[in-house]
Amino acid sequence: MIKRSFWVELYASYNIGEYRFKGLEMLLPWCDIYSPGAWATGGHTIPEGSDQVVDLLSLHSLAAIMTVMTSPRKVSRRVLSVVIRAMFHWVAGCDPIMLKHVKQKNKMSYVLVAHYFAVWWRMRRIAMSFAAEPALEEAEELGIGDNPAATWWIENTPKMMCKGIVNMLGPDWAEWVQWVQDTITELDYGVTVIPGSAGRISGV
Repeated sequence: MIKRSFWVELYASYNIGEYRFKGLEMLLPWCDIYSPGAWATGGHTIPEGSDQVVDLLSLHSLAAIMTVMTSPRKVSRRVLSVVIRAMFHWVAGCDPIMLKHVKQKNKMSYVLVAHYFAVWWRMRRIAMSFAAEPALEEAEELGIGDNPAATWWIENTPKMMCKGIVNMLGPDWAEWVQWVQDTITELDYGVTVIPGSAGRISGV
């Protein structure tokens, strides 16, 4: 189960739900994936016999991280450090049934995986801007070592996974992977995407 302590700083700094991610919402359309209620008992498991590909808590956590990656405000090194640690723990915290769906090539699980790697791709750009700066304290360590270019999560894997899954799913799934496509458009083609184009709540 994902430890809530990883997310405390994110909740303090960002309004989870300010941006809406339709691709994630479509995975659990009967739930409010932005609500802190995801931390309630049972939120970290997939009901037995259900065909859902991800548990509510994991989806909520991913939406929280995507909010940080979508916001136009500058991400501090400390917040990025928290997000990196959270992402490393994210897969381990998911219900094991999720990985089973991925192995079975369930397309809805591919939507989830594409968003996961899009987050890593966006973090790469931010992390590289801090690579030449030493951490001021342990809480700011990014875990990228002295040679960030040699670390797996900031190599080309996220880019390859995002583009590969979007192409494999095809136009019928375009709405599901819009945030991933926005990531490709911005980071691979250099075209700025308006923050929150995936759906921002007015007045928030």
